[in-house]
Amino acid sequence: MSKKSICTMCGNEVDGEKGFCGICGGKMNVVDVQDDFGSQSQSFGSIPPVTPVNPLPDNSPFSSPAYNTPPTNYNNGSDPNRTAAIAGMVIGIVSVVLCCVPYLSIALGITGLILSVKGMKSTTARGMAIAGLVCSIVGLALGVIYSIYWSIVGCVACDSYNRYSRYF
Repeated sequence: MSKKSICTMCGNEVDGEKGFCGICGGKMNVVDVQDDFGSQSQSFGSIPPVTPVNPLPDNSPFSSPAYNTPPTNYNNGSDPNRTAAIAGMVIGIVSVVLCCVPYLSIALGITGLILSVKGMKSTTARGMAIAGLVCSIVGLALGVIYSIYWSIVGCVACDSYNRYSRYF
C-alpha cells in the first residue's frame, strides 16, 4: 500500500504524505491506496469526499486571466474625482492652517470648496471630499473673520497715525 495526498480545496493529487497543497495552499488529506488493480482501501475517517473547488473567484486579481481578455487597469489614480477630493482636502486643511493670513485663506477656502464639491462624485474618496468640504468651509469662515478684523484694525491704525503723525 502507498499513501497519496489529496487537496481539500483544488483536488490536486500528490504521491506521498504532504501537509499542504503546492498549488493552492489548501490542507491535504492523506489516503491509503493499493498498488495493484484489486480493491482500494481508503481511510478517510470522518472527512467527506473531496470535491475540487476553485479557491479564487474568477474576478480575483490573482486568478489567471482568460485568453483574449484585455488586461485590467489597477491604476487607482485615474479617477479625476478622487484626485479632486484629495486636492480639496489638502487645500482645505491648508486654508485652516493659514486662516490668520488675510485674503490668502479666503482664496484657498474657495478653491478647496470647489475641488471638494467636485470630489463628492467619487465613489472611492467620498470621505476625503467631505473632510475637504468641512475644512474649506471652516478655513473660509475664519479667513473672512480675520480679513474683516485686520481691515478694521488697519483702518483704525491708519486713522490714528494720520491724526497724531503731525506731532512726531
